[in-house]
Amino acid sequence: MLSSAQASLAGPCRVIPLPQSSARQCAFRSTALRSPKRQAVRQLRRGARQTVAALESEYILAVTQQSLLFAAVTVGETYLSRQALFENSPGRPGWVTTAAGAAGVVAAVALVQSEGAVQQAGLALGTAVTGGLLYRSVKRFQNTPDDPADWPGPKVWPFTATLLTFFAVGIFGQGLANSFG
Repeated sequence: MLSSAQASLAGPCRVIPLPQSSARQCAFRSTALRSPKRQAVRQLRRGARQTVAALESEYILAVTQQSLLFAAVTVGETYLSRQALFENSPGRPGWVTTAAGAAGVVAAVALVQSEGAVQQAGLALGTAVTGGLLYRSVKRFQNTPDDPADWPGPKVWPFTATLLTFFAVGIFGQGLANSFG
């Protein structure tokens, strides 16, 4: 039965108290049916398709920032090295490979911004492009003649480019590995 205070609060509506066990079951059902996991299962049973990103948004942001900065540094280093070296000097970087590599990195970043398999394709493209740039940097380092009288030496910029490119390969390679689980 309702107390007089409960009856006055109820007003013209009639309040029927539920037994304690029924109230608990009702509360459990309503929260269980609204949980994200439960909703996802219900959507899958209905045939709804849900696209899931292969990577977390923080990682995508990190790949984007680091890769675009790497592309800018690569173009800048090529410009400065070409200004410092004579026309037919061994180890002088070429604009064609640098521009193709920077464009490939930008294209890979654009694909990484997508979801699902396209994101993984962007990471694979980025790994392949930066791997090619790494090969170019190592060959450039090997082709640059060493001059012990010149400090820190003519191989410093090619070595720095090789080191930065190695890290760029790692950025895309780790993302690719993480995207598969």
